[in-house]
Amino acid sequence: MLGVNSLEQVVSLPFDYNKVLKNIVKVFDILAWQAEDERKALLQYCTEQGLIEYKKVGLVDVGYSATIQRALSRLLEHSLAGYYFVTDNLASSLKSSQAICRAYFGEFVHPFQSSLPIQRYSLLMEAVLTAPEGQLICFHRGPSGIEPVFRQPSIAQKRFHTIRYIHEGILRFVRDILDLFGIAALDVEFPKDVIQHCYELVITGELGVGNLQSILSVEDYYCGNAEIPVLDWYTQI
Repeated sequence: MLGVNSLEQVVSLPFDYNKVLKNIVKVFDILAWQAEDERKALLQYCTEQGLIEYKKVGLVDVGYSATIQRALSRLLEHSLAGYYFVTDNLASSLKSSQAICRAYFGEFVHPFQSSLPIQRYSLLMEAVLTAPEGQLICFHRGPSGIEPVFRQPSIAQKRFHTIRYIHEGILRFVRDILDLFGIAALDVEFPKDVIQHCYELVITGELGVGNLQSILSVEDYYCGNAEIPVLDWYTQI
């Protein structure tokens, strides 16, 4: 309905807000119908997962603005807790709702003034903790019930067998700690500054990761950035 020329325009928000709005208005009925259809499918998925029945539900995410936590809380009409590596000041709106929003390395930090390596170089964490599927687009009703719809696999997904070794190493480390300390593992506190220093050394190249450099990539089509080769990206900026 919009035509190829409209879809291939280069826009920058918020400067081209009116230009984008004119096109959205033309297809608003289609978008509204699709949004309602996807909303019903998402609600059914959440019901099947117990997110509606059980009120004490927590989301675990890398960070940063608690967008998913807020959106799902509105959708389900009850507050969900959120647990993150780090949150920026956009997440502070949850304070007024008294929702649980906790972050391990830093809470409600300013994204452009933070000295926390885990926040400044957050794409590395996203690249390491990626999933074997492409980016989640929506849920729909399939032959066997509610099914997730993913984007096509990106660089990380195509070479996920290598990233899986990192995940297995993380889990093995956790199991070793639990085997050694049992319930007392909850009292083990690692020095956050040392952890983040090692993290930053990977970014600067002082701590080499070998052939992982070509695999650590973040797919960011949602924000119009396509594939981001993480370590090269931070070297350039």
